[in-house]
Amino acid sequence: MIVALHTPEGIDYHELTPQELAQFAAEGDIRARCEIVGVDIPGHTSPHYKIDLLAWVLGILNTKPQP
Repeated sequence: MIVALHTPEGIDYHELTPQELAQFAAEGDIRARCEIVGVDIPGHTSPHYKIDLLAWVLGILNTKPQP
């Protein structure tokens, strides 16, 4: 995920590392959560787990569900 950082010199575009992406997601950033779920959801078949992931993206759940 690429974010725009506003600095005194202007706007700087920065691609987040996986650790930064996880931190943004933990802080509730919906775009970061969508990035994580987009990678995670295709590998699972359980509809209950997928629903929990979507609830996490929307902020209904505070912590990312584990399979």
